Amino acid sequence: MNTDSIKNFKHPEVRALAWTLLGPPLLRSPTPLALSMTNLFELGICTPEYCLERLIQLDKDPTKLRSWLGQHSTKRVGRYFESLVHYWLHCETSAELLAAGQQIRDEHSTIGEIDFLLRFEGRVIHIETAIKFYLQAQANPQWQDFLGPTTAHDSLWKKTCHLAQKQLPLGHHEQTLKRWELDVAPASYALIKGYLFYPWSEFSPAQELNGIARSHPRGIWARSNDLPFHHFPEVEYWAPISKPDWVGPYRVSAQTALPLTKEDLTTCIYSHFSQSSSPVLIASLAKSASGILEERHRFMIVDSKWPPSSENRCSD
Repeated sequence: MNTDSIKNFKHPEVRALAWTLLGPPLLRSPTPLALSMTNLFELGICTPEYCLERLIQLDKDPTKLRSWLGQHSTKRVGRYFESLVHYWLHCETSAELLAAGQQIRDEHSTIGEIDFLLRFEGRVIHIETAIKFYLQAQANPQWQDFLGPTTAHDSLWKKTCHLAQKQLPLGHHEQTLKRWELDVAPASYALIKGYLFYPWSEFSPAQELNGIARSHPRGIWARSNDLPFHHFPEVEYWAPISKPDWVGPYRVSAQTALPLTKEDLTTCIYSHFSQSSSPVLIASLAKSASGILEERHRFMIVDSKWPPSSENRCSD
């Protein structure tokens, strides 16, 4: 299912869930460090057809989903993404959820936290989730050159290392096997979504990196002192996207929210960065045939001093 179809869902929570389940992947196999990638369809837990059917029903009445998210309320994008996966596994599949966000401890310390451990058709499956937003910091980039919008301590390479070396091995840890009385270690998989943001001049990069999905979600990044909006004279409407609505495509009715002009947007961005260094996510909007303003492009605006210098090597 492509992003244009996902935009058709009316309710933001349903769009976020649809993007989580059916949206394009960020990575593809093989990845560095032989990271085991998956989606729920590959595991046989559900089919795309079933997902679409349930999403259509939820869009008619999102009460159940909203109630769940209300009980797990958060502004953190990663936790929101995890809550969406948790909802689906717990409420919309026949899988037996053994653990969700469960800490693994030995006698002395906390070893880590398992995102999801489930039993389905006789198999025990371990899933670690992540949603990440990275910016290309160098020309002709490698994995370590995609950095987080707030700190260079977070990079695509470091996250991959952490998943492969720390999170996925939790499924095989002796304390995991002991706690859930497992005779055989579960198969461990990473469910990763997100965006890569490119400088305006390289918005459609010709280079393809091994392990990066060809159709991965992408956007444009810019520093607050070098805004790129003049490259888009055809865009009439803009809107900042607040967390946790970074998950899934943005859309809004012109009657319920007043989108910003380019001039108003620029003023708001200058005002924001005069007081804060936190990034701002912006959507350019286009009016659909039904009069709804829908996201066309994403822009990650970062502080004028981004990126800070840091090492991004994987630990041994």
